[in-house]
Amino acid sequence: MEITATPVQTGDRYRVRMTVARGGGPGIKGFGPHIHDGSTEIFNIVSGNMTYRLGRDFGDLGEGDTVEIAPGTVHGFTNSGDEPLVVDVDIVFGARGPTPETDPVPVGVTISRLMAEGKKSRITGYTPILQLAVVEYATPKAMREAGLPGLVMPGLAWLGRRVGYKADPFATS
Repeated sequence: MEITATPVQTGDRYRVRMTVARGGGPGIKGFGPHIHDGSTEIFNIVSGNMTYRLGRDFGDLGEGDTVEIAPGTVHGFTNSGDEPLVVDVDIVFGARGPTPETDPVPVGVTISRLMAEGKKSRITGYTPILQLAVVEYATPKAMREAGLPGLVMPGLAWLGRRVGYKADPFATS
């Protein structure tokens, strides 16, 4: 994931480009679906194929297609094609939730950077669950998991903060 524009440049949104391997993405079932209470996401498919969940509905998108996810809507996606999926995502802030000042970097960008820098669990190979929870729940209503994970993650975020994980693990202060 790479930030291609910030609220300083656009006035109200982040624009990120995600490249997702086959089968990758936050998923449409299990632990993947999530909710952003304070922002709209607009997915523009640059190349590849995406299967997405929007509320209780599922669909498929290909190159040139767009889908908009309203605040408070359960959603997720996966790369359903054989080639990498490239998606431009606009994360548009609204009055109901985080602002560029209170949510300075999209959660996925921080998690991607942690992974790229090798900050992974020896057991799972992914970002440690306590660090993930602290990042996801750093800003109220920035993002929350749907279903059972949504009930568990706030407690894990509290525990993660207690053991020393930071919401912005790259801050220099």
